[in-house]
Order: sequence, then structure tokens, then C-alpha cells
Amino acid sequence: MNLLENEELTTDKPTTEYRHSASDNESSACSTPPITRKVLPSITFMSTQEESPSAPIQFSPSSDQGKPLLRWCQKATDNYSGVKVTNFTTSWRNGLAMCALLHHYCPELIDYDNLNALHSKANINQALSGFKSQGIEDIQSVDASVISEK
Repeated sequence: MNLLENEELTTDKPTTEYRHSASDNESSACSTPPITRKVLPSITFMSTQEESPSAPIQFSPSSDQGKPLLRWCQKATDNYSGVKVTNFTTSWRNGLAMCALLHHYCPELIDYDNLNALHSKANINQALSGFKSQGIEDIQSVDASVISEK
């Protein structure tokens, strides 16, 4: 769906656009002049596939696509005991990385110092509960996660 389909674009130079909405030209109860709005350049990302808005983002963790996210996770969890994020699979299995990420941004939601690396399910459940309290709910449950209890 194109959100701009009812708008007319006019350009007076390459970097400045003015949009006039079709509704600006229609008469209304208020007799105000049409509004001209300056629009900053923007980029629109359009999917070539029909995807659900709640569909998980798909990328190969070993590809370059995941590297910025991996670096962000590493930076946020860098000073946490028992956490060494090197990938998107085994580094997260005991739940400590998830808890560290949550604690980094919301330290009041989790007592990181009292977590035990051997209690994977409890750690992950605690992190998921904390994320949910912040409005982040579309994360796999513990049963769906790959957890190593060894």
C-alpha cells in the first residue's frame, strides 16, 4: 500500500519536495488556504514477498547481515560475568546473555548477580518476563528455544 497515493508531488529543486494532499484542495467547513509541507528525503523499504508483520526477521547468523546486531549484543553484554556472545545460538543457551541484555537497559527488572548459569530455563523465563513487561513479547518461549541443559 502506498501511503502517498493521494498526494501530488512538486519539486522546485532536486533536494526539496512539497506535497499537496488531495484533501487540501477540497472545500471544508473551515476556509483555510491549502497547506504546503516541506518533506525531507526518505527511504522506503518494500518487501518483495508478502510477509506477516509479526514474522521473524530471517538472516543467516554467519552472514554479514547479522554482524552489526552481534556487535551491539557484544557491546551491551561485555562486562557481564559468564557471558561471552560470539554467535546467535550457543551464546544464548543458558539465558545469561538474555538476562545481561535486559539488565544492561533495565537493571531494576533483574538481579543479574544472583543468576545461575546451570538454571537455563529459569534464566530465560526471567528474561522473557522482563522483556514482556517492556512490551517486547514476540520472542520464542523457553520450550521453543534451543537450550542446552548439559
